[in-house]
Amino acid sequence: GTKVKGYALSVKQDTEEPRLVFLGTENGLWASIDEGQTWAQFRNGFPSVSTMDLAIQERESALIVGTFGRSIWILDDLLSLREIARGAGKGFAVFPVNPAVQVKGIFINPPGNIWTGFHTTFEGGNRPFGRVQVPFYVEKKLEKDSAKVTAQVYDAANGWVQTLPASSVDDGLNYLTWKLDEHETRLPGAYQGEGPKGIPVLPGDYKVVLSYKGKKDSTTVKVIPDPRFDYSNEVDEAHYLILKRLDKAAGKLGNALRDVEESGQVVDNVLQQLNAGGGPGEIKKASLDMKERLGHLLDKARAPRPNKQIGAWSSFEVTPQSKLYEAQNALRARLYKPSRQDIERVEVAEELIDGFVAQARLFFDKEWATYMEKVKAAQLSWFKDN
Repeated sequence: GTKVKGYALSVKQDTEEPRLVFLGTENGLWASIDEGQTWAQFRNGFPSVSTMDLAIQERESALIVGTFGRSIWILDDLLSLREIARGAGKGFAVFPVNPAVQVKGIFINPPGNIWTGFHTTFEGGNRPFGRVQVPFYVEKKLEKDSAKVTAQVYDAANGWVQTLPASSVDDGLNYLTWKLDEHETRLPGAYQGEGPKGIPVLPGDYKVVLSYKGKKDSTTVKVIPDPRFDYSNEVDEAHYLILKRLDKAAGKLGNALRDVEESGQVVDNVLQQLNAGGGPGEIKKASLDMKERLGHLLDKARAPRPNKQIGAWSSFEVTPQSKLYEAQNALRARLYKPSRQDIERVEVAEELIDGFVAQARLFFDKEWATYMEKVKAAQLSWFKDN
């Protein structure tokens, strides 16, 4: 009547929540959230093999499972199961998480050979590093319900840090990933979806607020420094401040580029209407000339692409955008305080961006204003101020 398949090989009651019990049989791992009254087979990637031994790591809140012939397996999210056993998973709930490590660097070498195959080092799958998976529970999700969960991250002073991409949900336990980063400006034309990690946040406590169908719940994520490196917080703070400084410059460039691109859309709209319904020839000539001028202005911010391009394309031309990316990429790989060379890269990027912004402002004050006066003088009734 318990629906447990096989005879018992091991049993372990949780050290913090007695209602949570694990049972190993020769057919896999089973879990109970009501002190053994009912059982459910635990799958989530765990195979149906002889489960010989069970142990709990107190500090990591993890269950260690010893199998016969399949090595060991680690369930590193006992915090969520404890909350469910306590009855917290009713309707919609967000569960606590273990401290998350802000990993230094952009790559960590695994032990031994990184390639798979014969005569190489076996390495089990580790939890994702440099990010945290926030667990949340949804009870009895409707079959055709397309609602998604959204999340906002705030710092200890309740300042907004990041908006996480909306995620679809399933019945039961779900996870939403935060890369332990702060929002970073992305320039127009760059990929606007879930891209690379933004500005790494400083160690500290952060509140993640999840919303689902009008309900809200939150949990605290404690971000801790990388234990492999022994230095003061000055390095983290210096690195964070220079990235924020560079992001401010990126914001200036992004605003200027958006103004140019939006103006190009206005010109395209004018040309489209002129081609469809006719209009003064001088307005069409002025619009074509303005479209070309806007293109040249964009080229000064980022290297111009060839008109006919086959295959990969790259440019070594120095532009505000190229210097911005150069400074960002150099800083991402630093494990120490920004050097004089790092600071100089930022200063060069700021100088070029400020120069372009000033040039764009002058362009809009004079050439664009003159063009708009001509369009308005033509009394095109369909035209809207922009």
